[in-house]
Parts: sequence; structure tokens; C-alpha cells
Amino acid sequence: ICNVYLIEVYVASCSLSDKTLTIYEKKNVPAVQSSDSEIVAHSVRLRYYSGNIVFQMTNEFNISMKMSDLLGEHSSLLAVFSRMGFRFGYGDASVGDVCAGAGVDPHSFLLICKVYSQDNYIPSREDIERTDRTVIANYLRASHVYYEDVALKELASGLSRMILPCTDETQHVIWKFFSDFKEEVHEHFKYEENVVFPNIGDNDACIQQEDHSGVEETLEDLKNLVMNYLPDKADQREAFNVLSSLSSLQADIHKHIFLEETALE
Repeated sequence: ICNVYLIEVYVASCSLSDKTLTIYEKKNVPAVQSSDSEIVAHSVRLRYYSGNIVFQMTNEFNISMKMSDLLGEHSSLLAVFSRMGFRFGYGDASVGDVCAGAGVDPHSFLLICKVYSQDNYIPSREDIERTDRTVIANYLRASHVYYEDVALKELASGLSRMILPCTDETQHVIWKFFSDFKEEVHEHFKYEENVVFPNIGDNDACIQQEDHSGVEETLEDLKNLVMNYLPDKADQREAFNVLSSLSSLQADIHKHIFLEETALE
């Protein structure tokens, strides 16, 4: 039987560079003693070492934490940082200071960070109401530019190298599949740019009616085509690179769609 406690927890940010601890909030939360040496409370773990309680970092993001700590602990957010239009060289500036310098609402930025770094995160109504949906839409637009101008072009180059040793027929099949996928993505993005984003707040029905399943399903089909039906003649090293790119793009687009469907409605 586990012992249940109500303990006082401090939500804090720890800077590893200068060994400082900044406390932002104090709250009472239920906690369960899962073992002789650990108590689990919310997203905070308290461990006992030589009779002392040692805090592990929480998943709480806040505008006062250093941007270097945020990106240092979550390298997956580097892409988010870039698409927000931020510039590297921020030194010890806080998340709030970096956002203010770029004219970006910090609560919107942190919501995007949570979506991309926490698999089980679902924005609460309060989280969404604190955001500027124009900032969210601008981020999604920047993602569209990255997908079409960078990710898909790099993927096309990799596919070309991968199928170079294959027969003309195989090259045609794979290239046709990719071209159709690229056109589907382009049309989908064009609809969002021309219909969805301009009507945010005025006609949210256009967001709710939008179907994202086709893009994800086609991307999954392309990945399965490469994994399961690629001829032996294909360049296996390039196939690995293509599959890595597809998996990365698939994960990115999945977060992109989740952000759009939850934060813009």
C-alpha cells in the first residue's frame, strides 16, 4: 500500500550554468510514495540522498526561465525557436526578454514549446485563452515555408539518389507517389493560407471542417513504400537517410496538425 501525502511543492527553474535556483510558484499537491527513496508529486520527483530531499526538474515552462536552459534541456525546440524568427546569441536573456525583443507573445511561444516537447500535453482552455492566435498562425505559416522550401526539397534530393540504380519503371512509381504527395501538401497549405488563417476568430468552422488525415496517411504510405517494397538495387544508405527524413517530417507535421486543431479552434 502506498502512502499518500499532501506536500508543498515549489515550481522552480534551475540554471546549470551558474547553479542558481529561481522559485516561481508554491503549491500544495497530492503525492504518492512509490518507494523507500522516492515520492512522486505531479511532475516533480523528490529523491532522498543521505537524508536530504533533492528536487528533479519539472516540465513547467515559464517566461522567467533562461532561454538557454529551455533549449539546452529540449533540443527539439531549436526548430520552434528558428521558425518564431528568434536569433541566436541571446546570452542569459529570459524567455520573456527574447520574446519581447522579437515582438512575440511569450505565452503563445511557451504553448508551442509544450506541444512540441511533451507528448502527452493537451492545452487547457486557460492555456489557449492566454495566447495570441495570430502568433500561432504565424508560426504555422513559417512551418509551411520550412516544409516546402527545405524539408520536401531535401527529401526529393534523397529520393533521387536512392532510386538512381533502380529501373526506369521503379523510379517512375516512387517519383510519381512523391510528386502526388507534394502536390497534396501544397494544396492543403494553400487552403490554410487563403481560408483558415485569414478567418481566425471570425469563422472557426473552417478550421473544424478541415481534414488533415490525408496528409498524414499519404506520408505514412510513402514511408511504408520505401521500407517494405524498395528494390534491392536501390541505394540502402540513401534509403536510411530518406526514412530518417520521412520519420522526422512525419513527427513534425503531426505536432503541426495537433497545434492547429487545438490552439486555433
